[in-house]
Amino acid sequence: MPINYLYVARDDSTTIVSRRRITVTGVGTRTSRWGGLEETVSVRQSLLPAVTPGRAAAVVVPPGLTAGALWLAGVGTELVVGAGAAVFLAGAYLTPWLARLRPAAKRDGGQGDKPFRTLFDRPEQQLFEQTLDVARRITETWPDLSGLVDHRDAVWALNQALWDMADLLSAHQGVRRIAEALEAQGTGDTPIADAVSHNLADQLTTARERLRRLNHEVTSRMMALEAAESAGRRFIREIRLIQTLRETAQSLSTEPAEPMTDTGAELAEQTTAVIDAYRELSPDFNPRQ
Repeated sequence: MPINYLYVARDDSTTIVSRRRITVTGVGTRTSRWGGLEETVSVRQSLLPAVTPGRAAAVVVPPGLTAGALWLAGVGTELVVGAGAAVFLAGAYLTPWLARLRPAAKRDGGQGDKPFRTLFDRPEQQLFEQTLDVARRITETWPDLSGLVDHRDAVWALNQALWDMADLLSAHQGVRRIAEALEAQGTGDTPIADAVSHNLADQLTTARERLRRLNHEVTSRMMALEAAESAGRRFIREIRLIQTLRETAQSLSTEPAEPMTDTGAELAEQTTAVIDAYRELSPDFNPRQ
């Protein structure tokens, strides 16, 4: 299914790429829309996860259960309402923030078919930011290629490329963490049995090979996007050069205009003729006196 619109939200610790709109709050937040993408950047850790049925139930159900239990216990109505409201506010406003306090490794479970990909580590975030820069430059060529490139198809293709890169970087993030964890185990001071050591070495080799393939895939996709940008800009330059050559040829083929009369030379000739004629009529005339 084509990705009609893609949403990207970034703060100082997290990058989220989503097919659904992302709720973002906080001071210093700015949103820009280009191509088929909405990009929101916040200077603070203020990205809030999108509401899901499970999260909504976690916020709504506890207040009801609390109020019901207090009511059955014979507690006064005001206390029942107050306790329910307190639990609701805690669930609505504290749960998202508490979720962000969990270690990144626990937050980054298998993302699978979820409509978003989350990058917590700086290496993958930087790679995706570079991808966004190339994609933004690609969209800058679209106005000059209007009529040659179908805008809707171009949006779909670019959004799909960005989503695939986010998916790839999410996998890269997980494998890189595994490789780093295995490397840390292998450099510990505590001796380990030979069988465990061989198993560790095998898994580390597998992780490194998988990471190498992912690195190659990331590089290939980045080069493909850069090639698309380069091809678009080269084609635009050729179009402009052809137009310039056409206009120049038209100007050079135009018949030259009639030579302009040198009025200064005519005036000099006329003046000289008058003086010569006056000199002939008046032998004593000397114009230099």
